[in-house]
Amino acid sequence: MEQNRITSRPFFRTVIMVFSITLIFLFGFTVSRWGSSRMDGNLRSLFLERAIMIADSLDPGRISSLSGSVDDLGKDRYNVLKRHLQSARSLYRDVRFLYILELKPDGRVVFLVDSEPEGSPDESLPGDLLDKPTPPLLNAFLTGKGNIEGPLEDSWGR
Repeated sequence: MEQNRITSRPFFRTVIMVFSITLIFLFGFTVSRWGSSRMDGNLRSLFLERAIMIADSLDPGRISSLSGSVDDLGKDRYNVLKRHLQSARSLYRDVRFLYILELKPDGRVVFLVDSEPEGSPDESLPGDLLDKPTPPLLNAFLTGKGNIEGPLEDSWGR
């Protein structure tokens, strides 16, 4: 009997220690996930606020006067919008691309203007198709309400 009590005590301590370490790990993991989820939500809100501020600074008449084709290249209304997007992008160094898209009546989504320098290999010309528009993007066109999604993978990367 005496030996059974002695040998079971270290086993009991080991079980308690493993249980405690597991509990601490799970608590830390849960807090970490909650914190990263909260940070993700805050960053998404910040990006949406920025997008809304930039959109509010654009002239809707100038945008609606674009044809969404290469015929816009070199025209004043296109150049003014391009410079505006480039200027806005320079304010936000953590943003890689800014662009204005249009949903065509046939369901295609095309680029109207982007912030890339003229001649850049990453420049999207007016009328270029957006690869695989996502349901949230199409929904934003239909409802007029902005949203943040992604990160998404496309021909420019992730």
